[in-house]
Amino acid sequence: MITTDEVQGVIERTLTPDELRVIPNWIAQAEDILRRHVRDLDARMSMAESAPAYLSETTVKRVLTRMVERKARNPNAYRQVSSDGAQATIDSDSSAGKLYLSEEDIEDLAPLPITGWRVPGAFSLQVGI
Repeated sequence: MITTDEVQGVIERTLTPDELRVIPNWIAQAEDILRRHVRDLDARMSMAESAPAYLSETTVKRVLTRMVERKARNPNAYRQVSSDGAQATIDSDSSAGKLYLSEEDIEDLAPLPITGWRVPGAFSLQVGI
């Protein structure tokens, strides 16, 4: 669904040869995580755009790209870094070094209410059994 070039497009530096080697695997893992959380992904992408549960290819690609981007930005799961006496703490989600769906990703994947507008509150994603 996404390519290494799409991941490179959101990272402000050139990917290393090692990153170029492993990113296709990260993409496959991210897609698997996404499909486990949105079991009816293909069906939702095939729906009419006016359907509340419709999921656009653009949204799916954005979510996958964000997932892989987070991993690529901190593949070694550093929690703190220091250089020349300066020290910085990395966001705890990013420092996990894992591929995961963030709250923002899950919100993007949620079906729209029947009215067509997102409203705050609870929602559900259909999961397989």
